[in-house]
Amino acid sequence: MAETTQFATREQLLALAGTRQFKEVDTEIGKVRLRTLIGTESFEIDNYAFDSNGKYERARERYARAKRIVETVVNEKGQPIFTDLDLEAISKWPEPLTNALAVEIVNMAKPESLGLFAKNE
Repeated sequence: MAETTQFATREQLLALAGTRQFKEVDTEIGKVRLRTLIGTESFEIDNYAFDSNGKYERARERYARAKRIVETVVNEKGQPIFTDLDLEAISKWPEPLTNALAVEIVNMAKPESLGLFAKNE
């Protein structure tokens, strides 16, 4: 990729607010559509793994993972198909499924997923 010499403007950067990317992944039970998180959503989800005193609890991490699935798995229109009422059930899904979705969700969170960043060579 050619080196860019023009700086992005404030307006161009602010226009990205609320921008979500979508990706469909194949699972053993069918396609699942995912969306990226925006703003502080990821940080808020990570907080599910901590108690009210800020202490990390491994047992609460499964709810953080389930919450990430609730917020990222969407229908064809991009709307979440799960709610917080589904957290308990999702936290009991087979680990290969949650792991596979977690990998896809993490990959979508990488900066290059937006296609905005030039690769340094």
